[in-house]
Amino acid sequence: MIFLVSLAIGVVIAIAVAGLMFNRVLLERTRAQFALDALAISLASKINPGDRVGQVNRLQEASRELVFTSRQAVNACSSQELSGFSRLSNMLLDEARAGHALVENERVNQIAVIRKEVLEAVHGYENKREDNGVMGFMSIQTNHPKVVRVDLGRIKNVDSNIESLDAIPELYEFDRRLGYVDIPSRLFKCDINAKLPVPDDDLAYRFCSLPAYVGKTCSPPRNTNFDAFKSFGRVFFNGVDTHETLDEIPDALQITTSMDVDMADAAKKQSSLATLSTVATGVCSGATSESE
Repeated sequence: MIFLVSLAIGVVIAIAVAGLMFNRVLLERTRAQFALDALAISLASKINPGDRVGQVNRLQEASRELVFTSRQAVNACSSQELSGFSRLSNMLLDEARAGHALVENERVNQIAVIRKEVLEAVHGYENKREDNGVMGFMSIQTNHPKVVRVDLGRIKNVDSNIESLDAIPELYEFDRRLGYVDIPSRLFKCDINAKLPVPDDDLAYRFCSLPAYVGKTCSPPRNTNFDAFKSFGRVFFNGVDTHETLDEIPDALQITTSMDVDMADAAKKQSSLATLSTVATGVCSGATSESE
């Protein structure tokens, strides 16, 4: 009887210890997910400060309208035999096309700036993580989550913040005919090249995904489900910055981390119990003003 009672007590204690250890692992996973969600929002906040992404979209649309109307003026001078204005109209068209090159250069520059600022924040987190050391409980040790991968991209089913206006009827109809605009919302679609009619179809106009300013409301930085994210490319992988080319300005990012759960024995050796992997997706703030 004494043996059976002792055995039963030992089993109960073992089950209780195992339960506490398992609960500790779940607690660490939950804590890691909360920390990662906060990190994702913090990094996403660096994408659109001051509505710089929304401003690039507005510059794209303004440049597009200017080139289109300048081409209309050139055609009008030619068809109506207004030769005295042909030189001036062609000069204005050349300036409009040159202005588009400046806008495109700034769009590419914003991709590089966003990438740089996000990577600086990731490296800052990693340096701080290494200084924090390990945490222990009942011989279980865990490190702070290590960033394994960072992707920049966009949120699916979110168009640009730019509304297609009917101030230029010919351009308005052209955009709808070619499917550049989402009809219900009247917002320009992203992930497309909204080319102008020939002969200005050599110019590329790319609107980036960004929640529009609706009803005097700006969408705040937030977390979202991982499967709502569409990646443009990796910028960080296994501790190293990547060199993958990004063609679009991102409005979201996704972070993958790993955290080792170790068992430390009396001899100060460690044996790995598990590696917990967590994923978080952060979305930047939306446009802060309406399209004009």
